[in-house]
Amino acid sequence: MKDGEDAEGWKWFLELLVQAIPLLKMQHPDNRCRFCYFTVISDRQKGLIQALQQVFPDNHHCFCPVLIARNVEKEVGKQVAKHVHALSATFSKRESDELMAKINAISFHPGSAL
Repeated sequence: MKDGEDAEGWKWFLELLVQAIPLLKMQHPDNRCRFCYFTVISDRQKGLIQALQQVFPDNHHCFCPVLIARNVEKEVGKQVAKHVHALSATFSKRESDELMAKINAISFHPGSAL
C-alpha cells in the first residue's frame, strides 16, 4: 500500500488495479443493469469503502459475512455467531425472521441454546 490503508492509499491501489485489469471499468452491456460486472466484499475498512465509492461508484459492495460472524463470536459467543452467519446466507424473509428471533432469544436469555 502506498501510504497506508487510508482512503487515498486504497484509491491509489484501486486505480492501479483498473489500469492492470480494464475490464473492471467496462459498462455492463445491458444499460438497465445498475451495477457493473462485480461485487466487492470487504472487511468494513473505512478507507477502502471511501475509495471504492470514488473508483467504482456503480459496483455493488458488501461486507464479508464470515468476518462479521467472527466479530460477533468474539463479542457475544458462538451460538449467536452461527445464526448471524446463517442470516447472511438466506434470501428468505421467513427464515431471516426466525434467525433474528433466535438471536434475540440468545441475546436476552444467555442460557438459552437455540
